[in-house]
Amino acid sequence: MAATANSSKLNRAVRKFRSGKVDVACDILSRVLASEPGHADASHLLGLFRWRAGDAAAGLPHVQRACTLAPERPAYHSSLGVIFAELGDFDGAIVAFRTALAVAGPCSPEHDEAS
Repeated sequence: MAATANSSKLNRAVRKFRSGKVDVACDILSRVLASEPGHADASHLLGLFRWRAGDAAAGLPHVQRACTLAPERPAYHSSLGVIFAELGDFDGAIVAFRTALAVAGPCSPEHDEAS
């Protein structure tokens, strides 16, 4: 039941973010993380929303946490690379992008797009 409720909350957060209500979206995600700290998707989205709202530094720890919680998700590592690059940490970005490609494997769309 909690997974379904949190999935609904994630969808609501995305809708709020897309409608320009960034603070509301981030609050929803923060509440999901308060009830389920290991929710990788909520961590990832919160990091992305903070970054897209212009605060890459605030988004970074959330995306890093998502990568730790679900290291098999190439999109998380790719997001991490983008945030590192925006913050000027190009070495960190390279590591994150290489990790994304390694996790994705040679037959994935993520790998093809990076080639």
